[in-house]
Amino acid sequence: MVIAFLAGMSAVAVAGQETAAALDRLMVRIAAAAATSQIVRFREEKSLSFLESPLVSYGRLRMEGPDKMIRETEGAGGTRYVVSSSVLVVEEAGREPREMRLDDFPALRDLMATMRALFSGDRALLEHLYQVDLEVSEAGWTLNLTPREKDISRFISALRVSGRGARIETIETREAGGDRDLMTILDDG
Repeated sequence: MVIAFLAGMSAVAVAGQETAAALDRLMVRIAAAAATSQIVRFREEKSLSFLESPLVSYGRLRMEGPDKMIRETEGAGGTRYVVSSSVLVVEEAGREPREMRLDDFPALRDLMATMRALFSGDRALLEHLYQVDLEVSEAGWTLNLTPREKDISRFISALRVSGRGARIETIETREAGGDRDLMTILDDG
């Protein structure tokens, strides 16, 4: 019985090491892909509890180095969000740009850091902010992210990021209040 228990524990340790190695390989591939492809088009579907059907928008997400991200939505109500280091600038048609220091909004700061970490393959930052679980199948991979930080867990209960190879295909955000956001990456720029 003791031998069976120890053998089971060894299998768990080996599986954990294999998962960690697989996560390392995935993050390296994502980082390498990010170096060549910095702009992606997306479709976003927001399901809100008080609406009968989801809100759908399209746009572009552009990464510029490790500290800058630009998210632009298309259409008449298009909005441009520029995150640079610790500042967020929101630009809406017909309005003056608004600037916010991310340190004043810790949950938003962590969410922006999450997006930058995902698209740059920054495993250390992801593991600082989230419990990271990797699932791998023939169809691709899925990262299940559960917030560690209190600030972000008040707003987000989980993130589920899926893809194939080095390509992120979907980012599903489950909000603490039950709402859901699904971003589907359509193609590179």
